[in-house]
Amino acid sequence: MAGGGYNLVQVSVPARFNGKRDQVEGQFILVVWENKTWPILGGREETGIPKIYADIEDLHIIQPNYYTSASYEGNTFLRLEMLGVKPVEGQMLSKMQASAATINALGWRYIPKVGSPGADLSQPILYPQGAEIHSAWTGSGTIKWTPLSWEQNPGQWHIIKALAELPMFEIATVIMSKGIVVLKPNKGLVLE
Repeated sequence: MAGGGYNLVQVSVPARFNGKRDQVEGQFILVVWENKTWPILGGREETGIPKIYADIEDLHIIQPNYYTSASYEGNTFLRLEMLGVKPVEGQMLSKMQASAATINALGWRYIPKVGSPGADLSQPILYPQGAEIHSAWTGSGTIKWTPLSWEQNPGQWHIIKALAELPMFEIATVIMSKGIVVLKPNKGLVLE
């Protein structure tokens, strides 16, 4: 973003694509909320990543805890907390940096037909990315989904409801990192 920043919340699941030509492991992106228009348009139409808009607050810091929330038109649907934050250093930080250098983001580019059901375009996509992690922290965390009604969020209520209804078996260690994400749309491809 030319030196600027923006906030996002991404929900993804580990996935494997086993096609006729391509075999790829990565993260299948279920939804990404972002608080700026430009990254939504580029990521969605060009590369099939399901990006939509939300108001996402900057982090609130009350040491050693961090908080943020996502809302639409004043209706909060997600609250994230990271508690008991501790820095990651040494070999553990090096491992994080190495594992984040290559990220296989998997998406599905879907463009509906105009005036009739079905798709004009429906294809699996690989959108390579990488992250340069400069520093990182770990802690415990909480996630609180608040389902909204159609009236509160007519375009997204069903997505939020589906995520809120997923069973939560456990919350793994929470990781926060500071660095740069390098998007590689020119290396993206349609998977076959």
